[in-house]
Amino acid sequence: MTPSKANERRSAATDRDFPAYTLAEAARYLRLPVATLRSWALGRAYPTAEGRGQFPPLLRPASRRPPLLSFSNLIEAHMLRSLRTEHGVPVKALRSALAYRSLTGASLLTLLRSGLALRRSEKLTRTQMLMAANAPILIRRAMVEGHPDEGVLPSGEVAGLLRDRPSVKDLVDHIVTEASERLAALEKQGGSSCS
Repeated sequence: MTPSKANERRSAATDRDFPAYTLAEAARYLRLPVATLRSWALGRAYPTAEGRGQFPPLLRPASRRPPLLSFSNLIEAHMLRSLRTEHGVPVKALRSALAYRSLTGASLLTLLRSGLALRRSEKLTRTQMLMAANAPILIRRAMVEGHPDEGVLPSGEVAGLLRDRPSVKDLVDHIVTEASERLAALEKQGGSSCS
């Protein structure tokens, strides 16, 4: 790639991320209420029984002061609107996907493409696709951060290795027989009796 082509690409990427749209303009283009877009871009406080809660932003606006969105922000907001209104994706699931995005550095478009490809190849429902997309965050929450009640503990690897499902009686009989054989082998080696 020639240096001028590389500069053109860098310039195009910079142009996409340039703060250019007010929240009112962007909301009109996206057919969203301004208050919704403001919450997505800047977050908002809300009252709770304990005082005040905080709705953290879903987007990273190109400029917070004054609040301006870039073309890339418009695309992200359009995808969020589509996922929320057309596909019924809950905000909590979106937050998990966005947390995964920040861990991996992947764009929303990349996450959406991989989720849709997974859905097509595995014939998943939307709910299953979201669960699969959220799995890394839920596993991290449970295993790394120590909150198993807020995440999931992976167990599929072991379950996939099981070849038979004996009855409880057969399983206990097998354990008792194996233990007896081990104790007998220890006695033959000159060890003391363990019984």
